[in-house]
Amino acid sequence: THHIGRILIHPGNPDIVYVAALGRLWGPNKERGFFKTSDGGKTWKQVLFVNEDTGIVDAAMDPASPDTLYATAYQRRRTVFGFAGSGPDGGIHKSTDGGSTWVQKVAGLSGGSPWVGVLTMDPNAPDTLFVGTSLVFRTTDGCATAWTASSQTLVGNVSSLASTSSCST
Repeated sequence: THHIGRILIHPGNPDIVYVAALGRLWGPNKERGFFKTSDGGKTWKQVLFVNEDTGIVDAAMDPASPDTLYATAYQRRRTVFGFAGSGPDGGIHKSTDGGSTWVQKVAGLSGGSPWVGVLTMDPNAPDTLFVGTSLVFRTTDGCATAWTASSQTLVGNVSSLASTSSCST
């Protein structure tokens, strides 16, 4: 798959692992998408495929309900003559059954660029998600309806968002 954006491990079963694969930059390829193993990596199944030009950039898993998954897709292809990115097939996808079925929740974000990049979930409030493009967007309803954009455009594109949970001793 060449470029891997995120690896997620099921908190209750380490044999279940997910891989967000952006794929090779040069040319179309069927290796783009979201992959799952249930046997510790012996076999893999592609559980989300958008198309040969759109890969999965990042992903998040609800720690309290690990069958709830989010994946961000980005359409891109480099050629000798240029780069085609930020296509209409990017967006945010959600699964509530461990990746068996997916629903595209957002096809781009209003007020921002048409592609969706990095994604993080608040581990203490799993319905709160942040995604990064040239803006940072936030939702508090599990991607159901509303996204709020940050008030200013960031320089370049957001390439990393982090979440931490508070721990007490």
